[in-house]
Amino acid sequence: TIYVLDEERQEIQFRVLRGKRTGPLKTMTLKMGEGVAGWVISEGKPVIIDDAASDPRFASHFDKESGFETRAMVAVPLTYKEKTVGAIQVLNPKSGGHFHDEDLTLLQSLGNIVAAALENARLYEMAKSRYEMTSEELREVQARLIRTERMAALYHLMSGVAHEVRNPVVSIGGFAARMKKKLPQDHEFQKYLDIILDAVDRLQRLVDDVKEFYSLGQANPVLVAPDDFLDEFLSRWEARMADAGIELVRDYNGPLPRVRIDPDMVRVALDKVLTNSLEAISGRGGISLKVRAQGDYLKISITDTGKGIAKHDLPHVFDPFFTSKTQGVGLGLATVHHLIAEHQGEVKIVSEHGRSTTVILSFPLG
Repeated sequence: TIYVLDEERQEIQFRVLRGKRTGPLKTMTLKMGEGVAGWVISEGKPVIIDDAASDPRFASHFDKESGFETRAMVAVPLTYKEKTVGAIQVLNPKSGGHFHDEDLTLLQSLGNIVAAALENARLYEMAKSRYEMTSEELREVQARLIRTERMAALYHLMSGVAHEVRNPVVSIGGFAARMKKKLPQDHEFQKYLDIILDAVDRLQRLVDDVKEFYSLGQANPVLVAPDDFLDEFLSRWEARMADAGIELVRDYNGPLPRVRIDPDMVRVALDKVLTNSLEAISGRGGISLKVRAQGDYLKISITDTGKGIAKHDLPHVFDPFFTSKTQGVGLGLATVHHLIAEHQGEVKIVSEHGRSTTVILSFPLG
């Protein structure tokens, strides 16, 4: 069962029911703190119960209504951005025994994905009901929410994968390096060891990039003056661009309103955007950085005179591991998307293949 919290009514609703005799429950609700699910949501804690009938938190009238007999159960809160939005609960393992810590861990991993999906569905429905939008605008909102949901799911997946891959990679690299030192320089295995070490190096860079991605954390915004912040940031790029024959143009239309951002996060995002711009320019060219206050947003637009992005690639540029480069693992723009989403902002890319690309970072004001 998946439960969702209706904050306005202060009640808990059945969102998804799977299993036998669920029909009578579909229209029922729980009060805050009622039943095991209500306790999990109000306390924000997971629980394993071996004998439901003997647990004071168990609400037996739901079994009476449905004719189902609950024996053992496991339940975890659904948390999105440190806010409990519901709970997920599983009853009666098919083995007839009890649930274990491994079941709890698995359910918590699933809960992270479900919580993001529920919150994005709520935001989409709210946008649809409160604002008059065209079908195209609704599709764009839905696509953005789906992308955020997919990123959240992948974020939790990658944190586990990177941890499991790192140790074997280090071992393989370490033993291959020792073998290379021990064997004579003219040994036929030297070329194979070089291939292994090169592959290990690429895997290590991949793991490091993935670790950076899932270690980004949450934004800690402070109030900053955008022009001062950008001047300080761009001062670190001027020499690099000059050496590459790239002209940097700043276009601030002041006075600009102060905006709440996490300076460290925004520096990382801008670094990745400018790195992409620099790599896209072959020979001499230019990069312009334009800042405008438009409506409720401060918008930073970075335009380069590079080779642009193919039309069929544009829908996928924020997907993790998607890249058209021969080097890199394709986490640059995925990272930018995550960092700006942490500010409740938006990222948009406009590109003309063969000519230029503009990346627009929007940060809410107020």
